[in-house]
Amino acid sequence: MNVGSGALSITSTGQATGTDEDGIYGINSPYGTDLTINAHDATGGDDAIEARNFGTGAVSVTATGALNADDDGVEAYNSGNGDLTVRTEGTIIAGDDGIYAENYGNGSVSITTTGAITAGDEGIEAYNSSNGGGLSIDVQASITADENGIETYNYGSGPTTITVSGAVMGGSTSDDYGIYSNTDLGGNTIITLNSGGSVGALSGQAIYNDSGDSSTTVNTGASISGSVSLGDGSDNLTFNGGDFSATTTLDGGDDIGTADGFVDTLTFMHSSGTVAGGDLLNWENVTIGVGSTLKFSDDALSTLQLGVDGGTLSQQNGEEDAFALTGDLVLENDGTLAFDVFSETSFDTFDVSGLAAFGPDAMISFLFDPLFMPPGEGTELTFLTAGGITGFDDLRFDFVGLDLSYGARIRFDDTLGSLSLHFVFVPAPPTITVLATGLVGLFGWRGWQRRRNRTTAAPGRLAA
Repeated sequence: MNVGSGALSITSTGQATGTDEDGIYGINSPYGTDLTINAHDATGGDDAIEARNFGTGAVSVTATGALNADDDGVEAYNSGNGDLTVRTEGTIIAGDDGIYAENYGNGSVSITTTGAITAGDEGIEAYNSSNGGGLSIDVQASITADENGIETYNYGSGPTTITVSGAVMGGSTSDDYGIYSNTDLGGNTIITLNSGGSVGALSGQAIYNDSGDSSTTVNTGASISGSVSLGDGSDNLTFNGGDFSATTTLDGGDDIGTADGFVDTLTFMHSSGTVAGGDLLNWENVTIGVGSTLKFSDDALSTLQLGVDGGTLSQQNGEEDAFALTGDLVLENDGTLAFDVFSETSFDTFDVSGLAAFGPDAMISFLFDPLFMPPGEGTELTFLTAGGITGFDDLRFDFVGLDLSYGARIRFDDTLGSLSLHFVFVPAPPTITVLATGLVGLFGWRGWQRRRNRTTAAPGRLAA
């Protein structure tokens, strides 16, 4: 304890034990400056390490060994002008919080863990007042908590940054999450899950963010298990190679609409799998990006805009599907819609309640059943309907498995807002044929293959 001026420094290289109280306790009076604790192993009947700084400087706590406590593994408090920094390298077993940090000073909060934490309450709990800067947490090992795995309250001038490369698991009650972040309106939380990182809770609730903005990225080798609820604010959730197979509800927060100024975006990049559209709630934008193939188990999605931008939305699952999109569709940059065709009465369909806009190198691919026999000319297989269609001349088509004796053509009806399949017998080598208004791209199968099935524009356009 320092009741004088200057800095207080405590170093312990062995085992520090407090039978009924803290293993190590350091306090700096208002006349002091910095408070620094460097410890190895510590055991406390209360906290393993407690650091409280009422001086003008910074707080730094480093523990290289194991911490065992009936209460908190590390409890750190700062009201000074410097940063509050906690780094633990060994295991923490705590009856209450693994690490509890509270900052009322004007510095930032930084917490780094490289050893496993087991906690009776929160694994890591951090509070940063409006006097402070940012709050950062870097978890490089596992956290197993009976309540929230990571719980943050940041009202400072900087963002909350949470980086996870270990397994974070919260508790089992309805109040428990893997990560629970609070910043209030106007704040910002950045969550990054790197390889080896996972977030979940026995409650089934993985991540919560309040009314502040947030950006969560799940990189390759990382995963989320359970629900994500991002509240008000503008929120982004990106699976960049990350695993979403164990997710349940992914909720962007507030509503679908931009009148409140909040825009929520869900993006899949280099991540493929199956989701239920009914579990994707309150996203203004859903994007299927490069390297992603997405299937919807319930053939439905509600969003302002579904963008298939370099990825694939596939209905090819061996069953007849009728996909219903409530919102607009944008297909571009090698983005692909993939359909099954079984017979003239059994094939996949896609209905867009809003506008279907096709951009450069947009692709529609058909996979034909081996037993498929094209119907007679005049039969239409209407596979896409929309409130309006633009950019038809940018579309390419791919016909996989179609009998080589037949060609296929696409009818674009700009009055009805529909695209339909027609077939024609092609006894001779395929040639390009100019069709009547509304019909484009008559090729035999080999011609389509050779030209990558690129069409030319129909004379008609979407009516104003």
